[in-house]
Amino acid sequence: MRMPFFNYSTGLALMAVSAFALLAACETLPTPEQLDAQDYEIARRTDREPLYQNYLRLHPTGDYAVQAQQRIAQLTIEAASAYQEAARLDTVESYEFALKKYDWAPQAKTARSRYEALQVIRYAEQDKAMWSKVSKANTEEGYEDYLKQFTRGAYVADAEKRRMAMAEVREANEEKAAWNIARKDDDIEGYEHYLADWPDGPNAGRARARLRARPSASYLSR
Repeated sequence: MRMPFFNYSTGLALMAVSAFALLAACETLPTPEQLDAQDYEIARRTDREPLYQNYLRLHPTGDYAVQAQQRIAQLTIEAASAYQEAARLDTVESYEFALKKYDWAPQAKTARSRYEALQVIRYAEQDKAMWSKVSKANTEEGYEDYLKQFTRGAYVADAEKRRMAMAEVREANEEKAAWNIARKDDDIEGYEHYLADWPDGPNAGRARARLRARPSASYLSR
């Protein structure tokens, strides 16, 4: 069997390149001290308790272990104070602030429940106020605005019913006005314009009848 050809010089060159690449890769790897500093910097920049805990898990005896432990203690005190203030104020905003900054704290679960409850209460209050406003104004635009802002509102059914009733009246008036204009002008352009806007309108049949009396009407050729 014929052995594959091996160029000794080329083989040495390839091994030399591989060895150089391996050496270069080893030289670029960060040292334990550098990893320690990098991980602590990540925690410091984020300034969150879980990140400091992660640093201590990776570097329990690291150069910054004491600083990490101290900052965890400080953040724990800050979180407790923030949640205490949120409970005192008992507002959506106060709980929102505490949860955004200290969502990792043990108080977060209870605070989140209260935050969500307050949001429901606020939504109901805003819903009621908006409905009171639009129902007094009693306009189609007002009911449309209500339906856009309060898709889960308590008055959605009433708002939709009133909006539809007003829309029907408005469309009937618009159709009537369009037909009166077309009948007044009594020309091809007017009837074609009416049919373009109201192809199924109550006067559509009359408009087509008028156009049939005028064979040159472009509407009949469509």
